[in-house]
Amino acid sequence: MNSKAITAKLLGQRSWLGTLLYVPVLYGLGWLSVRPLALLAPDWRSDQIDLAGLVVALVLLLISLPIRLRRVWGEEHPWQKLGLAVPPPIALRSWLRGALKALALLIFVGGVLMLAGQAQWLGELNQGLVLNALALVAGVGFAEELLFRGWLWGELEQRLSRQNALLLQAAIFALLHPWYRMPGLEAIGLLGGL
Repeated sequence: MNSKAITAKLLGQRSWLGTLLYVPVLYGLGWLSVRPLALLAPDWRSDQIDLAGLVVALVLLLISLPIRLRRVWGEEHPWQKLGLAVPPPIALRSWLRGALKALALLIFVGGVLMLAGQAQWLGELNQGLVLNALALVAGVGFAEELLFRGWLWGELEQRLSRQNALLLQAAIFALLHPWYRMPGLEAIGLLGGL
């Protein structure tokens, strides 16, 4: 399928409106719902309030996603379709394999950045840093995988071929991450993590 055919297929379907608005509406609802925190918790910084809005948006995604998959995709078992409802032994094996690959990638990218002088180990590792890292892995990693490789890829596959859906999903993911604004090895470090 050439680019003109893909563009015509993309623009020619009315059902794209729901796909285009789904995440922005969830994000907006999350953001709006926590605005009162600025008055109720005046000690909170604006970035903390924004983070609370992201948590609310993630909860809204977790609540609404199975409903959307049933309605729009006609999927009877949404969590299974997204790969989240699997037998525990398979889940554990997959998680361990992914964690080992992620650790190897992290060591490689971190090593290259340190050897190039773009990063340095401060030698500090405390409970706060460990909890922050775990929250990033569990929260951000899970949310991005669910959003981009679960929902978005699936939505695009409803309208495009599997290959074109994968490429468009990857392009959208890359555009939403600022790797292209970073100099040299910093961009490579971020791309390695993508």
